[in-house]
Amino acid sequence: MIQRIHHIGMVFGIEEGVKLFSNLFGFRTVETHIDINGEFKSCTLRVNEAALELLEPVGPVGPIQKFLQKRGSGLHHLSLEVDDIHKETEAFRRKGVRLIHTEPEIVGESKVIFLHPNSTGGVLIELLQRLP
Repeated sequence: MIQRIHHIGMVFGIEEGVKLFSNLFGFRTVETHIDINGEFKSCTLRVNEAALELLEPVGPVGPIQKFLQKRGSGLHHLSLEVDDIHKETEAFRRKGVRLIHTEPEIVGESKVIFLHPNSTGGVLIELLQRLP
C-alpha cells in the first residue's frame, strides 16, 4: 500500500538549487551524496514534510546526464513510499506496468524500484520502502 509521497526528484544544479529553494521556500539540506556508480550526485532538501531530491550529473555519461541532454532541468521522478515493495511490484506487474529493473535495489536505507514512464503517463515513478 502506498503510504505517502516520499520526495520529488529534479534534475537541477545542486548549488543553484540549494540557494533557490532555501531562499524562496525555506528548504534545508538534509543529505548530499554521490551515487554508487559515481555518475551523479544528489542533495536532499526538506521543509516540514516536503522533500526534494536535486540530481546533478558528475561526468559526461550516466542516466542524469542523458536526461539533462534530452530534456534539460526539471522534474525527474516522483517517489512514493510503500510498506511492502515486493508486494507492490508484483501488483504493478499484474496490471501490465513495465519496470526499469526486475528487482528492487538497496539505496542507502531504502529499497527502490522504478516504474517505466511508458506505463505511467510519461512520469518516472519510484517505489521506495524504508529498511527496518
